[in-house]
Amino acid sequence: MAFLEITGALVLLLVSYVVYSASTHPRLGARPPPGPTPIPVLGNLHQVPAEGQHIVFTDWGKKYGPVVYAQCLSVKMVILNTLQAADDLLDKRGAIYSDRPHFGLITDVLDWKPNLPFLPYNDQWRKHRRLCQNAVGTTQSLAGFRPLHRVESLKLLMELMQTPEDFMLHIKRYPAALMLEIAYGHSVTSIDDELVVLTDEAVCEITSLGGLASTLIDFFPAVRRVLTWLPSFSVSRRVEKVRGLVQAMMNIPYEKVKQEMASGSARPSFLKTMLEEHTQAQDDMTPEQERELMCLSSIMYSAGADTTGAAMLTFMLAMTLHPEVFRKAQAEIDRVIGSSRLPDWDDRASLPYLECVLKEVYRWNPPGSLAVPHRAMTEDTYNTLHIPHGSMMIANLWGMTRDTNMYRDPDTFFPERFEQMDKVEAELKDPRKIIFGFGRRVCPGRLLGDASVWLAMASIISVFDIAKARDKDGIEISPEVAFVPGSIRRET
Repeated sequence: MAFLEITGALVLLLVSYVVYSASTHPRLGARPPPGPTPIPVLGNLHQVPAEGQHIVFTDWGKKYGPVVYAQCLSVKMVILNTLQAADDLLDKRGAIYSDRPHFGLITDVLDWKPNLPFLPYNDQWRKHRRLCQNAVGTTQSLAGFRPLHRVESLKLLMELMQTPEDFMLHIKRYPAALMLEIAYGHSVTSIDDELVVLTDEAVCEITSLGGLASTLIDFFPAVRRVLTWLPSFSVSRRVEKVRGLVQAMMNIPYEKVKQEMASGSARPSFLKTMLEEHTQAQDDMTPEQERELMCLSSIMYSAGADTTGAAMLTFMLAMTLHPEVFRKAQAEIDRVIGSSRLPDWDDRASLPYLECVLKEVYRWNPPGSLAVPHRAMTEDTYNTLHIPHGSMMIANLWGMTRDTNMYRDPDTFFPERFEQMDKVEAELKDPRKIIFGFGRRVCPGRLLGDASVWLAMASIISVFDIAKARDKDGIEISPEVAFVPGSIRRET
């Protein structure tokens, strides 16, 4: 029976592919960008690994150029390996490249919708984007978060002082506490906090299901039906587990805030403000409106906490491996600020080397290897290359940070590369132009995330020394440079 089910599923895939391909075949004479040679039916699917797509795409860039074309089943992919190409298309031509492909895994299978990063380019996206931008994406909102930043950075220092061996847990708690307070008014007192544990598990499981450019469910919608037909299949069981985690991540904190508002104990938060606006307008919320707020709050927290935590762990790894960089940054802080107080935002412009360290942390290991793909809303031509309508536009962030035309010896952690640039060059090559996305889809919380990482870095450097651990014989243990694969890159 299982054999017949699998055979039937494969036949459905093949027939659907033939029908779809016939209806979407590019017009005669079209010349897509260069890329690897496809094979019948699969296209280049066999060449796109489940993990480490950014490495493969970077290799393709070296062989075929900054813009590479590939096709996986019926999905057309255009991979952008340089900042110039991404800026030219996703930013300067944002009117036709701000849409998203349909992400069946996230939106349909896991039912995490409406999800701002994955919404199509439509009025609902504009509404959600505006709400998120006003909440966390302005200089005014950032100034309002300063007291919270200071409190949580002090907690981080105390935790590191008390149990330095648990530094990874403390680093993860810091951004989680910031974003839970902002989104839900929830105060985090330990890494064992229920919402921190729940969201961390959910995000880790989502990430481990595969990169955004390699999930079969996204490449071919019929796979969703295959998973339904084979409920005992291990992938199906795992997906159901992750779906449950995602729904809990959305529902539990949402209901918690509603209960606190009913009892009069709710703290200020994004969600509380949104719910109060509906109440003041005497507007009975529809289930769809509740779902919107539930999902927007969850993505505000989960995305912000995960990317900030990934950058912070990269900083700790880099400082352990490069003590000379740490000592130089520490000397700058001692010289500019002294030992009578901690660094503050007003000191940032006076600490140029620390800024170089921050840039190099972002460049050396960007929090995301690939940006969330855009979608070509119409046919286009770029440098004589034809980009088909509906193409999945994948910005290879890792490849951009390894572009030797931008950064000499890119695999080396070397903050001085930014010191050696003049102001104009440093601005053009600032990795923040890469890691936070492009055009109208740039991360709305980038100012908040950047400020969170900077303050934590400055505070840690001003108070502590960072060194390699030693074994029982007193010999230094050099940490392995290894990262967890997926959409967000974390240190192992």
